[in-house]
Amino acid sequence: MKEEVNEPCEYCKENTWKYKCPRCLLKTCSLNCSKQHKAETGCSGVRSKNHFVSMNDYDYNNMMSDYVFLEETSRTTDNATRENLSLNSEARRGAHRSNLLASNAKRHGVRLSRMSQGMKRRASNKSIWHTKLKQIHWTVDWVFKESNLTLTDARAPEDKPLRELLSFHLEKRPENLINLSKLAAYTDASLDSLVLLMRIPFLPANRKEYWELSLDKSLQDSLFHKTIIEYPTIEVYTQRPEGIVITSEDTSESYELPKEILLEPTEEKAPEAMNIEEAITAGLEDEEDSVENEKILEELQAVASALSNDLGGSASVEIEEGSPSTSQ
Repeated sequence: MKEEVNEPCEYCKENTWKYKCPRCLLKTCSLNCSKQHKAETGCSGVRSKNHFVSMNDYDYNNMMSDYVFLEETSRTTDNATRENLSLNSEARRGAHRSNLLASNAKRHGVRLSRMSQGMKRRASNKSIWHTKLKQIHWTVDWVFKESNLTLTDARAPEDKPLRELLSFHLEKRPENLINLSKLAAYTDASLDSLVLLMRIPFLPANRKEYWELSLDKSLQDSLFHKTIIEYPTIEVYTQRPEGIVITSEDTSESYELPKEILLEPTEEKAPEAMNIEEAITAGLEDEEDSVENEKILEELQAVASALSNDLGGSASVEIEEGSPSTSQ
């Protein structure tokens, strides 16, 4: 049925209609009428892609609508497949990096405890195993207790001394100007007078036990034979705090160094003692070898004697036990 172009707007009934709502097919004359229609009826204005259309009413526009719908479905499915492959690939790479970090931390004498995926500390851990440099670059939290400030090294090389890593945050640099005003208590004190502590994990809340770290040791040596959760957190004080216990051992739980670190010298095994039967058997074998050697020596002497007779005594042949020798 052909629509009349001069039909009035079905909303205001005043002007000739110009637009048709894609969803409910209401004819409107202006944007204002279209907005008021949607506000009053709750119509979304989005074409319905799955409404029933009888064969008598099915036209070219309906066919194109179905075609576009099928194309969108195919595109959405393809995008979901690609995204899933990308996520799986990224997950595999992340798992590989995590395994490299854990295995090499163990080889370096560090007991690394990992948190579950999605935990905040796990997500903030940027530590990696640098395959070219063959070393771990640790994420390190520097907690300045007296200033209530925490600064983070995203990836600190483990061969760097703690003095160098800490001084980077206390030196007058353009990037440190904002934090230096808060760290006045630390910048006024000498670097050697600062106390570095790392709390021992997996202890009851009422047990405050710490490791004291040396400024002159590297990060790798400072973490040796220690348990950390994801990455080290080092607390910095201007003076030793009271009411805490400082220890040099890992009391978090029983700890055994990996085999790669505890390499005990291997001792050569002494020959096992033979019993009487084995000794007799070995002696008989030696005796049989001796008899066989005597038979060979007698045969060689007989050959030498025959050769001497053929030569008319012009050649003398001497047979020594062990190896024959001939002289003319």
